[in-house]
Amino acid sequence: KPSLDPNHTHHILVSDATFGGEIETRNLIEEAVCREKPDEDEDGEGESQLQQGLAPVSPMVMLVVGGGYGTVKTVHAALHAEGGSTACPVVLVPEAKGAGYYIYEAVHLSDETLSEQVVGAQVAAQWFQDGQVGGDVTQAELGEKLADIVRLSKVKLAHSANQVPIKFFHTARDDNNNLRDVLLNAILDDCRTTTQAIRLADRKS
Repeated sequence: KPSLDPNHTHHILVSDATFGGEIETRNLIEEAVCREKPDEDEDGEGESQLQQGLAPVSPMVMLVVGGGYGTVKTVHAALHAEGGSTACPVVLVPEAKGAGYYIYEAVHLSDETLSEQVVGAQVAAQWFQDGQVGGDVTQAELGEKLADIVRLSKVKLAHSANQVPIKFFHTARDDNNNLRDVLLNAILDDCRTTTQAIRLADRKS
């Protein structure tokens, strides 16, 4: 069994021994921290602050560099909005290989002629052929998870008009594709209100 990292001051232990069993709990904790609403006083000032984008609600963005099946599950959880949660923007670096690369392949192979299921199965087969998937997962399970990520990648963010949740940063491209700009755009996509986005952009500029 792996030991706890002594460099951390606190640890949260999840009673799930399966591979990636902590992902759902971690996702809920991240959601609770970033989406925490202010306490509403008798005058409703807390709700007013939330509507104006002044409340201490933090944008949340996932950056994916490499990774195996556990990372695929984490990306899926970030994109899956249910039970009151909201989808989180994801930035992937395909050149780092691993999960980021294969998710990129799946998203870009999907079109009107190829369904999400077909693409998921094809990319999963390629990943298994290449090796280093990681985790206790079958090719069919990986294909299903990739297919659902492709489907979710086409769903617009509920709070950001016309913005899809997945963005890609290519290290090999020479077109001013700056990682800082890609991340900032993803952060702004996750802002709850226009006012919050303006205030955040003003602080970052």
